Amino acid sequence: MKTCNPYEIELRCDHPERWRYNIELLCVTFDAQGEQVSYTTTSSRVAEPGAALRSVPKGVEIATRLTLTAPAAASAEVLLYAIPHSLPQDRTIDHTKPQLWTLTISQGDRQIARESVTVNPWGGASVRMAVKA
Repeated sequence: MKTCNPYEIELRCDHPERWRYNIELLCVTFDAQGEQVSYTTTSSRVAEPGAALRSVPKGVEIATRLTLTAPAAASAEVLLYAIPHSLPQDRTIDHTKPQLWTLTISQGDRQIARESVTVNPWGGASVRMAVKA
C-alpha cells in the first residue's frame, strides 16, 4: 500500500433543531486485501432515547461539528447514525422539514467524498459511505 494521509471525517449540522438528535459517527478502515485494520468512533449524546424534551437541555453542549480521524489505509467505510431522542412538537409534516447536514471525508488537502445528509425529524438518518484512498 502506498503511503497516504489519514482519513479526516467531518460532520456539520448547524440546524437549530440539531439538539433533538444523538449522533454516532464511525469509521472502519481496511487494507488492500479487505481485512479490517482499524475502528474509530465519536459521538454526541444529548439525551437518553425517548427523553421527549421540549427544548434544548440546560448545561449540555450541542455540537454542530463533529470530527473523526482514522488511520491511513487502502479503503474506509464511514457510518453515520442520527438518532432522535425527542420528536418535534409540531406534528404537521409541512411545518416540520427535514434537516440537511454535510458529511465530508478528506485525506490531507484532498476531499474524497462529500454528501448532503437528509435527516428526518421523526426517524433520523442512517448513512454509509465507502471510499478508497
